[in-house]
Amino acid sequence: GASGMSLALAADQLYMSHDLPVGSTWELLDATGRLLKNGRIMAEKQDMISIADLVPGTYIVRLSDGNRQESAPFLR
Repeated sequence: GASGMSLALAADQLYMSHDLPVGSTWELLDATGRLLKNGRIMAEKQDMISIADLVPGTYIVRLSDGNRQESAPFLR
């Protein structure tokens, strides 16, 4: 199915556009699937994560509301 999630990088922030409800969880994984950080979505439609501490590489963001899960990769 079509994902309702997209990512955009700006300086040291990762912006997540999403259609999941506030209170859903986000997880930031490295390319091997190791969990680096996680938290809760605080805003409808768009939220952001600081990625200032990430070394260059490939990462995956995973969003979940408990029923539905969406993920997307990004390059740092």
